[in-house]
Amino acid sequence: MIDAIAAIAVRTGSHVNAGLIVITGAPPCMRNETVLVDPAGRARWTYEKARPVPGMDPFDPGDGRVPTADTPFGRLANVICFDADFPALMRQAAGVDLMLVPSNDWHGFGATHTEKAAVRAVENGYSLIRQAGNGLAAVFDPQGRTLALADYFTTEQQTMTAYVPVAADPTTYARIGDVFAWLCLAAMAALGVVAMRARPLTPPGVRSDRCRETIS
Repeated sequence: MIDAIAAIAVRTGSHVNAGLIVITGAPPCMRNETVLVDPAGRARWTYEKARPVPGMDPFDPGDGRVPTADTPFGRLANVICFDADFPALMRQAAGVDLMLVPSNDWHGFGATHTEKAAVRAVENGYSLIRQAGNGLAAVFDPQGRTLALADYFTTEQQTMTAYVPVAADPTTYARIGDVFAWLCLAAMAALGVVAMRARPLTPPGVRSDRCRETIS
């Protein structure tokens, strides 16, 4: 299979990123992975899905290291489908120019899953291509704008073409992650402690009764 992919890459002068289910001889008997082949026919990475869908993906997770490759089109990176739902995993590739997310969804969920992936592009400042079998394929620029769409269930020709910006623009979030959110939670906890330790105020009703007692 890799030889066949390499032949296509060489013939077309393209980088080909292919998603594969690899059948193995040992339990769990399969792997979900991708391989990127360059125009010289060389495999630049082999990546195993880091976040199998609970109850649906009968295989072990990969090591969780997002692969990258420098190409004439910029630095490329790759995760698989459900991986893109995890911001910390996607931040590993902060500074890349183009994130590739081959995916396989199902009717009624594909559009939602693709829209969530657009958020990762905005968070990290890279363009993102989400190829989706049985779902909605889309291309997003670093500002989350949709550059191309292809609905698996309404498009006869399953080919999507787009001109994609490949100039990385790392965001503050890509650099610091959820630090600001954690600081907000810490501040709320500190304010709660201060509020509990503060001297309680005398209820207004008690003060008024004392005043009436003094007058009488």
